[in-house]
This record gives sequence, C-alpha cells and structure tokens, in this order.
Amino acid sequence: MDTAGDAYHFGRDIAGHAIAEIKATALKLDTVEAKEARLARIVTRAHRAISAAAMGRMAAGMSREEAAAWRRDAETSYHEAMRAEVASYEPAG
Repeated sequence: MDTAGDAYHFGRDIAGHAIAEIKATALKLDTVEAKEARLARIVTRAHRAISAAAMGRMAAGMSREEAAAWRRDAETSYHEAMRAEVASYEPAG
C-alpha cells in the first residue's frame, strides 16, 4: 500500500471539502467575526478528520510511527491545497 500517496490524496480531499464549505457558507457571512469563527470551525474539523483517519490506520495495524508520518503527510497535503486555493482566489464581483 502506498501510504504516502494515500495520505497526499486524503489531505487534498479534506482540503477540497473545506474549500467548498468555505465558499458555500463562510464567505457569505456578513461580519468579519462571523467569517473568522466559521473558518476556525472548518479548519478544526479538517484537522480532526485527518487525525481520526490516522488513528483508524493504527487500529487497522499501522504502527504508531507510520500513522504519525501518514498524518503529517496528509496535513502537509491539506495545507498545500489550501495555500494554492488562497493564492488563486479572486473575489466575485
């Protein structure tokens, strides 16, 4: 099993879901405080999903060290995808 590739794709998938939720809800909120609070919840949920997936891999037999490396790879992929989206973002209107 290609755990690095799996982690990469998982991180990208989580980022895709987070980006879609941000575009669908967070950017439409009217106050900066509401936007920041919503974004913080989305990011927290994304990190929890990655951690839960790493724990699931440990439960399935992956060593603690391998699961930690998988989590780091997934988080790196997630952050790269989020940075790329922010860099390419152009507000509508």
